[in-house]
Amino acid sequence: MEDFTGGVTEMYDVAELPPNFYTILLKAYERNSLSGCSIEPDPNILEAETPVGLIRGHAYSITKVKYVDIETPGRSGKIPLLRLRNPWGNEAEWNGPWSDKSPEWRFIPESEKEEMGLTFDDDGEFWMSFKDFVTHFSRVEICNLNPDSLDPEECPEGCTKKWEMSVFEGEWVRGVTAGGCRNYLETFWKNPQYTVTLQDVDEGDEENKCTVRIPTTLPY
Repeated sequence: MEDFTGGVTEMYDVAELPPNFYTILLKAYERNSLSGCSIEPDPNILEAETPVGLIRGHAYSITKVKYVDIETPGRSGKIPLLRLRNPWGNEAEWNGPWSDKSPEWRFIPESEKEEMGLTFDDDGEFWMSFKDFVTHFSRVEICNLNPDSLDPEECPEGCTKKWEMSVFEGEWVRGVTAGGCRNYLETFWKNPQYTVTLQDVDEGDEENKCTVRIPTTLPY
């Protein structure tokens, strides 16, 4: 996705996710980043289907990330859900909790369902809980787009923010700024250095932190 868009890509192994990963996904969605996920393929069976309806080796799109209001007898709150899409666009969908027409949906208020754009079609798109997501998927890729990549009118509902971008150009010059990797501590400090100060906390961040992505790219 990085080569197609010029964006900044993050790759995550689900077995080693940071504890705030759902927040990372939510912030990416709010900023119109492109997110996808996959399950480790079966080397013996092409596009093997798991018992829960997921296809190994497929590049699923994450089309929505949302804390959803839930009301059960004697209790109410929010649950972290994700909406995914199978690239086949057919009836091959997740069949566990929060799948199409699953009993869990009876605990969601009708107004919330309408806001979610909830439909039960054989179109390859389905909802699942974040807990089930990290149980069944193996890898996640997030591509954070340049803020000028899309017209604001083209952004889907829920994408309320955008990244701010700063570009610093530098070069490695042999004997001057080519300090090498950390294995060469005597010269490592010679590599180009930049000071970044983050002043504004992310809106709604419970830990009063802010988000920054720092990639190093080479010109084509």
